[in-house]
Parts: sequence; structure tokens; C-alpha cells
Amino acid sequence: MPWWVLALRLTGLGWFVAFCVVGGIVGGWLLDSWAGTLPLFLLVGVVLGSATAFYGVYRMVLPLMKSDQPLDAQDGGQ
Repeated sequence: MPWWVLALRLTGLGWFVAFCVVGGIVGGWLLDSWAGTLPLFLLVGVVLGSATAFYGVYRMVLPLMKSDQPLDAQDGGQ
């Protein structure tokens, strides 16, 4: 795998984590404003967004960790 493909995957991981956490915050805030329970759903959204982000990162990084060869040997040292 070329180095730039790995760099794009890692950049995508950062965006995924940000989207999950911010999505949980916004979703919890909207539910709180609808239900009138200010911190409850916001905290639940943060926890669920963080858990989703960590699980997603684990699933995305797992194939990269299973490779038998180091990165330099895979792409011919380029």
C-alpha cells in the first residue's frame, strides 16, 4: 500500500471521529431542547458518539494491523 493511501485512511479516521462525536452532541442537544431535559440527552449523545467513534476506528484500523509486512516492504520502498 502506498504511503499516501495510508495517509488518506488516517485522515478519514479523524473525520469519522469528529463526525461521530459532534453528531452525538448535536443529536443530544436537539433531543434535550425537544424534551426539556437539558443535560440528559446531551451526555447520552456524547457517550454514544464516542463509543461509536472508538468502535469504528477499531474496525477501520484492524485490517492495517493484520498486514504481515512493514509499510516500506509493501510498496517497494517508495
